[in-house]
Amino acid sequence: MTALQSFSFGLEDPVNDALLTVGNRILQDMRQFTPVRTGYLLSTENLEQQGFWAFTIYARALYAAFVEFGTRHMAPRLFMTRAFELHKDEVAQEIDNAVNTSIANTFR
Repeated sequence: MTALQSFSFGLEDPVNDALLTVGNRILQDMRQFTPVRTGYLLSTENLEQQGFWAFTIYARALYAAFVEFGTRHMAPRLFMTRAFELHKDEVAQEIDNAVNTSIANTFR
């Protein structure tokens, strides 16, 4: 097995950690942007891994979409959209950093 072949197997954890880092930042900001009346919506927000290099950030309250996108009686609050927009450019940068660090550590 060549160094490059063994290296590709070593990327899973660093890239996963990079995605988790950005995901947690998004979740933290989402929680700060969430309007709070009773705290239930806030209590349903979380992050979970969905598979290989995939995470889902969600709010499970049944009315979360109404708060996010608004209704004809209520303006949108965009608590999730604002958090995603704030960090969207960080995903590529964190993955790039993780890959570069892995490469540097592999060929030392």
